[in-house]
Amino acid sequence: MWKPWAGAQSYPMSLSRKGTFLLDGTPIGALICYEALLAVPVLYTMSERPEQLVVAGNLWWAKRTHLHQIVEAFSQSWARLFGVPVGVSLNR
Repeated sequence: MWKPWAGAQSYPMSLSRKGTFLLDGTPIGALICYEALLAVPVLYTMSERPEQLVVAGNLWWAKRTHLHQIVEAFSQSWARLFGVPVGVSLNR
């Protein structure tokens, strides 16, 4: 997970990597956890024109919050905006 200013404890952000992958020839956009809440990862991924969006996250640490509902709502909103189906899987 990319954590700004975290140094070695972070996966480096890179706009040269793809935000999509192919599944049986279908381009799938992939977002992990809080990336669905940030415009830059979503816009970068959607610029590759995926036919479907997949959002996965591990939110066990936020079990007493509404974060899972917020990520779900953002994911649904992005999918509607770009006219693609979305699958969301969040671990609580």
